[in-house]
Amino acid sequence: MSMQEIENFKQLSCLPTFEGGRVEKICDIGDDYAQITVFETTAEMLENYITVLEGAGYVLYASMSKGNFTSYTLTQQNHMVHIYRAGYSGETRIVAAFDALLPARETPTYEKVCEVSYTALASLGKEGNPTGDSLGGVLQLEDGTFILYDGGYGNFPAGEQIYKVLKKLAKDDEIVIRAWVLSHLHWDHTGGFYQFVKAVEKGIFTGVTVESFIYNLCNTPEQSECLYCGDTDFERIAKGIACFPEAPVYKCLTGQEFFFPGVRMEVLSCMSDFVPRVIGYEFPDAEKDKGDGNATSIVVRLLTENGKNLMLTGDANCTLLDDMCLRFEDHIKTDIMTMPHHALNKPTYRARNATRLFYDYTRPDICFLPSASDARLGDQGFTTNEVNVYLQEKYHPAILLADAPRTVRLSDGAILGEMKLE
Repeated sequence: MSMQEIENFKQLSCLPTFEGGRVEKICDIGDDYAQITVFETTAEMLENYITVLEGAGYVLYASMSKGNFTSYTLTQQNHMVHIYRAGYSGETRIVAAFDALLPARETPTYEKVCEVSYTALASLGKEGNPTGDSLGGVLQLEDGTFILYDGGYGNFPAGEQIYKVLKKLAKDDEIVIRAWVLSHLHWDHTGGFYQFVKAVEKGIFTGVTVESFIYNLCNTPEQSECLYCGDTDFERIAKGIACFPEAPVYKCLTGQEFFFPGVRMEVLSCMSDFVPRVIGYEFPDAEKDKGDGNATSIVVRLLTENGKNLMLTGDANCTLLDDMCLRFEDHIKTDIMTMPHHALNKPTYRARNATRLFYDYTRPDICFLPSASDARLGDQGFTTNEVNVYLQEKYHPAILLADAPRTVRLSDGAILGEMKLE
């Protein structure tokens, strides 16, 4: 951001009037969004700030209040200010942008043709055989359309599996993807997406429409140094999205809600939650182990009106998950969950993905484990590491492996089992 843009940000978000607290520097969080974190704030300070914004002509667009978390989105002409506060830490984050695309505030009109279900994908190697990880999934909505989350490794079988699952579930010859959520940049989560959309562009996969994309990536020099990704990784995402030039792209923020036929999607965590900390520096030895960007994972929860809810976690690490639990408290009880990809609790950045705190708050009934074989489970120590043993012994969830696409119906939590693909 230029100095003039920073000054505009200060003026338009009324930051000089945020009284009290300790204001950090303005941070560029990508896509022409800027963010300031204010430490040592109180709920009263936040209320006073909202009053100032309203007095300056801002209008409330949406809000969320759950547990220790409060968020507000306000707009004025073409400017958005999204404010959220974590009560347990006293941190308030203020995000501002011009011409920001905001999620609709109500469910679109639709005709119900099926129950909501979730199918976890199995990552496939070059020969089409399972590789051991479930790195994406397909949510079918009540009108027969879809939400996709990630997509697996960057080989053609991964993209082909997505297409076959969609074709099997689709109610007619047309496949409508209402939103494709990209949790974070890593190739093992976005590669299948890229292979799929390029095959659509080339006419290999037909009858596909993508109506929107949802992500929150930050390729600023300060943050991307810790991602272990190159410019080509960002370019692939941009090229993939460009295959559907008419589809809007939402930069989601914690506390936002998206409404789909039969499902409300809450954004529980995203990379902005760490700013101004550099992603990957959350451990004491971070200078030696900068990490690889798993903390950027978008965590979402999809809720049906009268059925079960589903949490999708990507590669969320322990720092992200524990912080999320302390923000939302008992409001994140989860019926069905995709366990964080690495599914371990080793004292390293890459592997430490779950804690007792996380499972005590979520208390899942069904878990999709991102590992496909007993041998791999043994290698990962799933049956011996203390957090996974704790999960099994205290909450007794049904554990579904990723050796094939497997489906759960959200209306009643029924496990429909392995999906056979031709």
